Amino acid sequence: MYNKAILMGRICNDLEVKTTPSGANVLSFRIAVDRSYQAKGEERKSDFFNIVAWRAMLILSPVSSPRAE
Repeated sequence: MYNKAILMGRICNDLEVKTTPSGANVLSFRIAVDRSYQAKGEERKSDFFNIVAWRAMLILSPVSSPRAE
């Protein structure tokens, strides 16, 4: 059994890929997620999450970005 969460936000830093001595891939990065609730007169707030993906969860594929062209 596993838990699943879907976070939509902005990646705050470069993706960091490492390999453990046993050969498992590990990806780590930080993501900023805007809060859905905003009190009247307050500026928008975000929560920051440190994400670590291990082994089979680590699937990297090139994504074309309009800024990269």
